[in-house]
Amino acid sequence: QIIGENGHYALGPAVLTFAEGFRKSFTIRDRVLPYLEKLANFSKETAIFCERYGQSACVTVETWDSPHDTRTFSGTGVVRPLTAGSSALAILAMLPENDISRVVAGKNLVQHTAFTPSTRKQLVDKIKKIKKLGYAVSIRERDLDTGGIAAPVFDDRGVIGSLAVIGPVDRMERNGIQRIGKQVQLIAGQLTGELVSSSKFAPSELRRTAR
Repeated sequence: QIIGENGHYALGPAVLTFAEGFRKSFTIRDRVLPYLEKLANFSKETAIFCERYGQSACVTVETWDSPHDTRTFSGTGVVRPLTAGSSALAILAMLPENDISRVVAGKNLVQHTAFTPSTRKQLVDKIKKIKKLGYAVSIRERDLDTGGIAAPVFDDRGVIGSLAVIGPVDRMERNGIQRIGKQVQLIAGQLTGELVSSSKFAPSELRRTAR
């Protein structure tokens, strides 16, 4: 911003907002890593953490690779819509109903494969199933060889992201979709507990800034 009458520039208060967001992002990533390690050790597949990004998207911010030579890779920093893939759908299903309706109505659904939900009714039905199970399953919906199982992660404000296991479909099916789903849900719940607990005990001024 411009300060004084001589037209000099200086950093304004908006920079502090961006700096706080940047700092928080690394704090979240540090906290997520032990839970990704747990998931990868349990499933022997790649584990990822996605954060909600804007109103209708998510972005992968951290991963833990599978120990297998053949494994599924997920790049960080790639923004994806909330309407396809287990990580995205696990977030979408836990948003307030008005937000869900806005995302479902406002997006042209991209059909990555023949298994991707291609109509709004199919997407709504899938959201209902995720709400009932507590985790999202995506088999061949983004890639014909890949499956994903994800559960939502919350803080004291609501859903902020998801933990997921991704890997080759055949191997994941052999290991048991439901078995993996329950474990993803359990570990995502443990991360949620840590985030909610730390929010409760954070200084009130910091909580107001975070909001």
